[in-house]
Amino acid sequence: MTIRFRLEPVLEMRRRRTEALEREFAALERQRLERVAAIDALRAELATTRAGLLARLGSGKLDLRAMAQAQAYAERLERRIAAEEMSLADLVARCDAKRRELVGAHQEQKAIEKLKERYQARSAEEARTQEIRQADEIATVRFHLLRRGSLEGGTER
Repeated sequence: MTIRFRLEPVLEMRRRRTEALEREFAALERQRLERVAAIDALRAELATTRAGLLARLGSGKLDLRAMAQAQAYAERLERRIAAEEMSLADLVARCDAKRRELVGAHQEQKAIEKLKERYQARSAEEARTQEIRQADEIATVRFHLLRRGSLEGGTER
């Protein structure tokens, strides 16, 4: 006997939705990690630029034009870092929102899976009960047939 769960299409839809959200979350998380790496690279470049500026100041040779260019470059790096950090904050917020959405989808899927498990357990119990009833009915009929046969057989003797 095949047990058909009526909410199976809904469960399948929930599974597909959960899988899609997992892919979306993974893509956002990759973007976040790439953004963090880009910011780290910009910070390293800024540190190198500042170290170069300090080295020029310490060397005693002052090339004001080169110093001004290096300072302007350092300021551009600082602005890029600030812009990337703002972008990262937005991306982190999107990741958090997608994570909450994914958790909700997982919970909805699990709730329907739990209903399915209960339905299957109840259906299996009903099938076992039906089999027991049938076995009892067969035993009762057999008993009556045997009893009638022994009575009829007993009267023929």
